Amino acid sequence: MSLQVVSKMAVHGRSYVLTGDVATVVGRVAPYVAGQVVRVRISTPGHRPAVARAKIGVGGTFKTRFRTRRAVTYTVYARHDATPEQAVFAAKTGATAVTPGKRMAVVLLKQGLRALGYPAGNGPALTSKLDRSVLAFRKTNGMARIYAADRGVYEMVFAGRGAFPLRYPKAGKHVEADLSRQVVVLAYNGRPVATYPTSSGKPSTPTVLGHFHFYMKGPGTNAKGMYMSNYFIRGYAVHGYPEVPTYAASHGCLRIPNADAVAIFNQIDIGESIWVYP
Repeated sequence: MSLQVVSKMAVHGRSYVLTGDVATVVGRVAPYVAGQVVRVRISTPGHRPAVARAKIGVGGTFKTRFRTRRAVTYTVYARHDATPEQAVFAAKTGATAVTPGKRMAVVLLKQGLRALGYPAGNGPALTSKLDRSVLAFRKTNGMARIYAADRGVYEMVFAGRGAFPLRYPKAGKHVEADLSRQVVVLAYNGRPVATYPTSSGKPSTPTVLGHFHFYMKGPGTNAKGMYMSNYFIRGYAVHGYPEVPTYAASHGCLRIPNADAVAIFNQIDIGESIWVYP
C-alpha cells in the first residue's frame, strides 16, 4: 500500500497544507480486493488520534479526509487487518499544516507563485518583490488590486491555481500584454515564465493594440524617465518607471516597476513578438 496526503506543496519530501483546510488522504493497494476496509489513524502531538475507515474501491484506491485545525505535523497511519480475502498490510505518511503569513507559509507561497509564473523570490521574508508578484497574481485572477496575500491567495496558490492563461501558447518565446488585467507576461514553451504588474496608456493616450516585434532596446534612463526600455513600435515600449499605478495611467507605454525592469530587459530579445490586447 502507498499512502499520501494530497498537496501541491512540498519541501525536501515533506508535504504541506494550510491550517483550516480539509486535507485528503489517498491510498493505493496492489494487488487489491474491492470492498476491503482500511483503518486510517490521524495523529497530532498531545492529542488523541482520530480514526476513520475507508473501503478499497475499484482500481485499489481509497480516500479519507480530515481538517487541519492546528499548525502541527499530522501523521497518517493506515492499516488493513488480515481477512480471508487479503493479508495484513500498512503504510504511513504525513503532512505539516502552516498558517498563512507565518515564516514557512511565506516560503511555500513564494515557491508556489514561482511555479505559476510569478517571480516572487525565495526565503521567508516579506519583500517588495513578493508584494509585486502578489499584485500581479491578484490582477490576473480578477481579485482586488492590492498587495496583500490574504487567505484567498494562499488557498489558490497552495492548490496550484492562478497562472496567467496565455492567449498565444503556441507562439514560442514571446510577450503578452493584457490591458484588461494590467499585466505583462513573458512566455516560453507554452507557459507563463514571469508575470508582472503594468500600467498601460490612460484613455486620452491609449496603448496601441496588436501584434508587434521588439525592434530596439534602450538601456539606462532616458530624458522622459523611461528606464531599461524595450521598444515594439514607434515610441511605444515596455519600460521601467518610478510610478506604476494599478490602473491605466501612462502616456501609451507599458510601465513596469523599476525594480523589475532589468530582469525584463535582459529576457526580451530583439525581434521577439509581443501581443497587446484589450
